[in-house]
Amino acid sequence: LLSARMGKIVIAHADLLPPSVPAGIPDRGVDFGLDAATADRSGNRELIHFSTEILYEGRPSFTDGDILLFDNGLVCTNKDLVRCFEPNADELGLDALSVFIRPPACRNQITDIAGVDVDDIGSDGMAVAGSVGSPPIPAPVPFGGFIDIQGTICEDVDKFRVAYREAGSANNWTGIRVLPGAGWKVRVDDARPCGKKVNWSSDSDGWFDAHRYRQLIDPYLGYGGCNPGLSLTVWDSAHIEMGLGGPNALYEVRLETLTENVSHTGPVHLVQLDNIWPEVRLSRTPGTPCENYTAMPITPKGRINDTHFWRYRLSITGDGYGIHYYAPIAYYDDPLDNIIENGTSGWPAYVDLRTVDVHDLDPNPVNCGYTVLLTAWDRTRHCTFSFDNNQADHSTGWRHRTDAWTFKYQPPP
Repeated sequence: LLSARMGKIVIAHADLLPPSVPAGIPDRGVDFGLDAATADRSGNRELIHFSTEILYEGRPSFTDGDILLFDNGLVCTNKDLVRCFEPNADELGLDALSVFIRPPACRNQITDIAGVDVDDIGSDGMAVAGSVGSPPIPAPVPFGGFIDIQGTICEDVDKFRVAYREAGSANNWTGIRVLPGAGWKVRVDDARPCGKKVNWSSDSDGWFDAHRYRQLIDPYLGYGGCNPGLSLTVWDSAHIEMGLGGPNALYEVRLETLTENVSHTGPVHLVQLDNIWPEVRLSRTPGTPCENYTAMPITPKGRINDTHFWRYRLSITGDGYGIHYYAPIAYYDDPLDNIIENGTSGWPAYVDLRTVDVHDLDPNPVNCGYTVLLTAWDRTRHCTFSFDNNQADHSTGWRHRTDAWTFKYQPPP
C-alpha cells in the first residue's frame, strides 16, 4: 500500500494480514495481491480496510473481494456486499473500495485534572482512593500547586476558558488566567522540526484563542502538531484570594466556550485544594541539656497536624553510624497508634510515637549524642508546571516536613 502524497510505502503487503496468513513471497508462501484499499485521512493504520486479489482457503479463510481490516480479519464478505445487486456470478471481487468511518462526536470537555481522569475524582473533589500514587495511596487525594487541566476543544469553537468558583457559593465564575508574564512557551515547526518556541497565554479573563490552540496540537493545521496534550490552562491554586475561596477550599470547575459569540458551559467538576504543608514537631525543651538515657528502647513524643495527613516515619542517627529508618506508619494502619486522618490525636498535645533504639544503629553503641528525626507526609497531589518547557509534573504523597530531637545515650556499666 503506497502513499502518493508522501511518496513512500505506508504498509507492506505481508504486514496487512495477521501472522497466521502466509502472505508474501518467498518467505510466507503466497502474495495475495491488493485489489482495493481505503483508510481515514489521518493515516490511522488501524482503520485501513482492503481487499485481496486472490482467495485464501486456510484459517482464517477469506476470498477475493472480501473487505478485510488491517491485522484484524474479516469485516464483510464479498457475497454479502454484492447480494443486494442480485449478480449473475459469484466472487465478483473489488476494484475500488470506500468505507465511511463515522468519527466520534466531538465534545468540548475537561478530561483530566492534574493528570487524573475526571471520572476518578469523587464527590469530595479528591482523587478516589487507590487511583493515584506509586504505589497507589488507599485514601482520597486532594490537589495543590500549579494544576494543569486537560481537555478537548472542537473545531467550531472560537474561544475557551476554564473557570472556577468556591463550591456551594453563588460567586461569579472566575477564569483561570495564564498571562504573558508567566512565560508559557509552546513549540512550532520551523527549519528544525518543533524546534522554535513561541509565547502562549490567555487574556485577562482567562480566555484562550481556540483556533490557535488547535493549530498547536494538530499536525494537519500548520504548526506541526508540536504540542500534543497541550493543557487547556494551568491553575495557580496556591494563590487564590480569600474572597474567592482561598487556596484550601473545595471548588467547582467548568469549561466555557464561545462559538460565534454564543456561550456554552460544560459540566461542573469538584476539586478539593490543599496548599498547606504538614506541621511536624518532636517534643523537646529548647535551651536545656540533652536528656540522658541508659535504657533502650525509648518512645519519642511528637505531634503532627495536616488536614490530609498520610503517614509519618521515624529514623535515628548518631556518631557516624549512618541513619536507621523505621517503617512508615499511615493513619489507616492501626486505630490504636495515636495517629488519625489529620495527624496525631489530641492536637496540640504531644503523643507517644513508635519506639526507637540506638542498638538499631550498632549492637554496641558508644556513649554519645543521638538524634531522632520525625518526617510526616501529606497525601496531596502536589503539581508543578514549567511554563518555559510546557511540562507538568505531579508528585502524590511527596510533600513532607521533618523535625529533629537529640538526646544522650550512656551505655550501662
